[in-house]
Amino acid sequence: MTAGEKIKRYIVFTIGVLINSFGISFITKASLGTSPISSVPYVLSLRFEPTLGEFSFVLNMIFIILEIALLRRKFEKIQLLQIVVNVVFSYFIDISMLLLGGLNPGNYAMKLAFLLIGCAILAFGITLEVFADVILVPGEGIVNAIAVTFKKQFGSVKVGFDVTLMSTACILSLVFFHGLQGIREGTLISALIVGTIVKFYSRHLGFLRDRLFGVREADDTAEDKPCRCPVITISRQYGCGGNEVGQRLADDLKMAFYDNEISWRTAAEGGYTKKYVEQEEQRYTNSLLYDLVASNYAMAPGEVPPLDALFEVQSRVIRELSCQGPCVIMGRCADYVLRDQPDCFHVYLSADLEDRVRRIMEKENCGAAAARQKIAEKDRERASHYKHFTGRAWGAAGNYSLSVDTSVFGVEGTAALIEDAFERSWKGKENEPELSQPAVCQPEPF
Repeated sequence: MTAGEKIKRYIVFTIGVLINSFGISFITKASLGTSPISSVPYVLSLRFEPTLGEFSFVLNMIFIILEIALLRRKFEKIQLLQIVVNVVFSYFIDISMLLLGGLNPGNYAMKLAFLLIGCAILAFGITLEVFADVILVPGEGIVNAIAVTFKKQFGSVKVGFDVTLMSTACILSLVFFHGLQGIREGTLISALIVGTIVKFYSRHLGFLRDRLFGVREADDTAEDKPCRCPVITISRQYGCGGNEVGQRLADDLKMAFYDNEISWRTAAEGGYTKKYVEQEEQRYTNSLLYDLVASNYAMAPGEVPPLDALFEVQSRVIRELSCQGPCVIMGRCADYVLRDQPDCFHVYLSADLEDRVRRIMEKENCGAAAARQKIAEKDRERASHYKHFTGRAWGAAGNYSLSVDTSVFGVEGTAALIEDAFERSWKGKENEPELSQPAVCQPEPF
């Protein structure tokens, strides 16, 4: 990293810190409870003369001292810059509180609006800090130090740390005011949704990071460019016979068939166990609370949630397999992963519910009620997983080259229909000019 780039990163980081201070002040002015990290300083500032910023400075200095004590030789000297960050952050909290002094939302709707605006501002500041990627802020630094020292997961420590801060603030409030001051529903709301907003910003403002630091240009390689291999991806409702159709297609067209092998390769490449990949690869709860906590709140800024990390590894495996030769790939959002590859044919298979129930009853030796419940659970799981990782609706016709009802055509008929449509599609591309990058595979004629 050049000196100029370092300076640029520290400038962006500093801007992020300033925005954070303004966001915390906005949240505080909503009067629905401040953020967890500011809860103790805020309660103390209501009782004693020092300001919110001054108490924040003292608390963060305690965090920095604890970091040094816990990490000892592992504490990187560059992290001493947290002291400078603390000075700037604390000073601008008080400046922001003064600037917002005339804003006092009256009704609950206005207070809630202030809270949400403050969360959005705070999340943007955190996003800039993540993009800069230079040092930690004291609140994250102490959590990281505890996690490293005691060999605990960051998320677990973060939850315990924030609960401790909020509990301390509640005790202080009860002692000083005989009631709760500074700890309300807004404290919990801000704790949960800021991470979600950071994740949204990171996904949609990546271009800003790239323009500032040239990340994508530096990482772009010829391997990232699409290859010219005929590939059929199959997404399917549970119990519609999709695997049988996929295997038949692969046999008829002399293509490789990838289903379980994707799981095995993902496990090997990502350092996971095969059992973990098989259990988690297409699981994603549609619970908003789970999404907020497990994927956004209980993570370090810039850290990839476990299921997201698994999806990234699996997507890389799918892209690699798609360039090794003609193949059929089952599920796993492959239609989305390979959306930029020109020679992919994406299929969605569905079936009548009663046909699916009969197939599951025969395959898993269960009753009709159990089969229906299993179908509902699996379809809901696949739809939630697809929506989370692609942002698109599972089964929507616009995502696929062809949609087929296997109840109408049966397994053999569906395979024949797909083969015909795929071959027509492939022949239509024979006269297209070749890409600037040569094909990785040389597919044989069908």
